[in-house]
Amino acid sequence: MSIWPLIFGAALAFFLGWISIFRPRIEGRSGQFVVALFGALAAGVFVLLLPGDIMVGYEVDLPGLGKLTAQGVGGLGVFLLVLVLGFRFLGRPGRDERPRNGGEGDGNSPELLLSVMKHLTSELGDARQEVGTLREQLAAAIRRAEEGDKRGEPEAKAAVADLRQTGDTASLLKLLLAMRQTSPGDVLELDRQIAAVAYLRGEIATAEAALKEVLGIAPDDMYAINLTGWIHVLRGELQEAEAAFNRILDLATDDSNAAHQAVAYGNLGNVHYTRGELDKAEEMFNKALEINRQLGSREGVATSYGNLGLLYADRGEVDRAEEMYKKALKVHEEIGHREGMANQYGNLGLLYSARGDLDKAEEMHNKALEIDKELERREGMATQYGNLGIVHFTRGDLDKAEEFHNNALEINRQLGCREGMAKAYGNLGNVHLTRGDLDTAEEMYNKALDIHKKLGHKEGMANQYGNLGNVHRTRGDLDKAEEMYNKALKVHEKLGHKEGVASDYGNLGALYEARGDLDKAREHWSRSRDLYAKIGIPHMVEKVQGWIDGLDR
Repeated sequence: MSIWPLIFGAALAFFLGWISIFRPRIEGRSGQFVVALFGALAAGVFVLLLPGDIMVGYEVDLPGLGKLTAQGVGGLGVFLLVLVLGFRFLGRPGRDERPRNGGEGDGNSPELLLSVMKHLTSELGDARQEVGTLREQLAAAIRRAEEGDKRGEPEAKAAVADLRQTGDTASLLKLLLAMRQTSPGDVLELDRQIAAVAYLRGEIATAEAALKEVLGIAPDDMYAINLTGWIHVLRGELQEAEAAFNRILDLATDDSNAAHQAVAYGNLGNVHYTRGELDKAEEMFNKALEINRQLGSREGVATSYGNLGLLYADRGEVDRAEEMYKKALKVHEEIGHREGMANQYGNLGLLYSARGDLDKAEEMHNKALEIDKELERREGMATQYGNLGIVHFTRGDLDKAEEFHNNALEINRQLGCREGMAKAYGNLGNVHLTRGDLDTAEEMYNKALDIHKKLGHKEGMANQYGNLGNVHRTRGDLDKAEEMYNKALKVHEKLGHKEGVASDYGNLGALYEARGDLDKAREHWSRSRDLYAKIGIPHMVEKVQGWIDGLDR
C-alpha cells in the first residue's frame, strides 16, 4: 500500500510534539514537562486512532522492517515523540539544570518572580557581582507575601495583587516595613529582604537603613557588606566601597568561601576600573576569573570575561576587548543565560561604534533589543534604545537619535528608573547641543544633573558639569565654562577617577586655547596626555598629543 499514511502519521506526531515541547510559553522545567507530556500523549493518541479508525486495511511494506499495519504507523509516531521528549529533557546540556540566582528552586511561584524581575529598576548586568544574591532575597520576600495572602492578610493580598498585575514592588516593600515593626523575632531576614527590594527599586536610603540594622546584629554578614559596598559605588564613595569588598576577602579566607572571594575580587576590580586604575582592575578581574574557573562557575567566568572586555575597550585595545566579549557571549549561550547574551551583544555594539563600524554596531544592539523584548526586560530595552540612539547620533541622523533617546526616557520614566532617565536626558542634551539648540541642551543637562544630585551619584554629576561647560563654551561664555569644567575636575579628583580627570584637563585646555592663552592650553593638554599614558589609554594619548602639536603650527 501507499507510504503516505506513514509519512502523515510521523509528521503529525513530530509536529504536535514539537509544538508542545519547544514552544510552550511557560517558565520552568516542570511546567514545560507537563505541557510537553500532554502534547505528546495527545499527538500519540490522535495518530493511533487515526490509522485504526480511518485507514483500516492499510499496510506499508518497508525494506528491512517488513509490513507495518496502520496501527504500527501510529506506534512509530509515538516512538518519535518519545525520542523528541528524551532529547528535550535528558539530552540537552547546560540549560535549566539548576536554579539561577535563587529562581525556581525557592518554592514561590516562578511566574510571579519573573513578573517582578521584569520591572526592577537596578541594573544587574555583568559588571556587578553579588554575595547572597538580591534575587534570592526578593524571592524570599515574595514567598513571605504569598504566605500572608493565603492567610487572608489584607496588606499581603494587596502586595501579591500588585506583583501579579504589574510587577510593582511598592506594596511589597510597604508590607515588609510593616512586618518589621510587628515581628521582632524575624528582624534579620526581614531587613535583608527590605534592603534587596528597596535597592532594586532605587530607594537607596531605605536599603541603607536596613543594611545597617543587619550589620548591627550580624557584623560579618557578607551579603549586607557587599550590598553596602555597591551603595558606596553608586554614590561615588570608592574608598568606602573598597573597604567593604576587602572586608569580604578578610572574612572569606578558607576554600569553602572561594565563591565569595571571586565576588570580592570582581567588585574590587570595578572600584579600580571606576578610578581609572586599569592595571589594578585587570589584576582583580583575572583573580576572579581564575577562582571562577576552579569552581566551575561558568556564569562567573562569563562575568569576568565581560569585565575584562570593558577594561580593554577603555584602553583602546579593541581586538582584545572583542575577544573577551565573544568569550563571555559564548558561555552565556552555552548555559542558556539570555540576559547575559543581551549584555554582551550590547557591549559588542558599543565596541563596533568605537571602531566606526556603525552597521555592525546597529546589528548587535538590535540583537540585544530583540532578546530584551522576548524576556520583557524593559530596562534592557531602554538601554538598547539609548545605544541605538548613539549609533544614529554618530551617523548624524539627529532626528532618529532623538526618537530612540525619547523611547529610552519614556521606559525609564515608567519604571521609575531615575539613573536611566538621567542618562537619557544627557544623551538628548548632546543631540540638542549638536543642533545648536543650546537652551534645550542646557535644560536637558540640568535635568540629568538634578537627578544625579538626588541619587548622590557623583560620577554622573561630574559628567553633566562637563556637558554644561561645553554649552557655555559654545556660547562664548568662557568664564562660566571654566567654572563648570573645574567643578567636574574637582569631583573626579575626589573620586580618584583618573580618566575623568584627564578628560577635564582636555576640556580646560580647549577653553584656554579659545581664550588665546596657549601656554595654559599646552599645560592642561600635557597633563591630560600624561594621565592617559599613565592609565594605559594609548589612542587618547595620540589624540591629545595631536592637539599639542597643533599649537606649534
